[in-house]
Amino acid sequence: FLTSLPSNWSPNTSNTKEDPFTSALVQALDLLWNLVEASPTALQMFNERGLVEVVSRLASPDLHHPSLLQAALSCLASATDSNPPAIQALQGRSQDFLELCSSGPSLLARATASILLIHLHGSAIFSSPPAFSAILEVASLALSSDPCSTLASVAKIGGDEEDEGMEVENGGDGREEA
Repeated sequence: FLTSLPSNWSPNTSNTKEDPFTSALVQALDLLWNLVEASPTALQMFNERGLVEVVSRLASPDLHHPSLLQAALSCLASATDSNPPAIQALQGRSQDFLELCSSGPSLLARATASILLIHLHGSAIFSSPPAFSAILEVASLALSSDPCSTLASVAKIGGDEEDEGMEVENGGDGREEA
């Protein structure tokens, strides 16, 4: 499915309703992320079939589709964890991930791009001031954010309109009543 995707494909963002192809693509990326995370055989096939190039094309904010961006970034973050072929294939995209880390559309996208930068740079991340400072900024934002609003933003990325009425117990202040 992913390998048959035309190189110039982009999601249909003109309609208010998401097209089924894009939805299936997001689900395929999520499935691939889980497979690559769980199975060395899946990771090997990911490398052999050149899927890093296909998935990296989808990890672009220019496509204006937050759930597609997040699914692609998550898949790449998993695929680059201790995987030299994938890391090597993405070396030319380091600047793109730095830009996403600095000004991505969501804190989750910025944090996932940070993970990619750490995987791509390895221990040399400490001698790359732009990347290291961007990662520290994202870590600081993540640590200072309100967990309830973070969960709400993750729910919005998932695109489930029916979850908008989600209630938070105890007013969402994190305290339990006695």
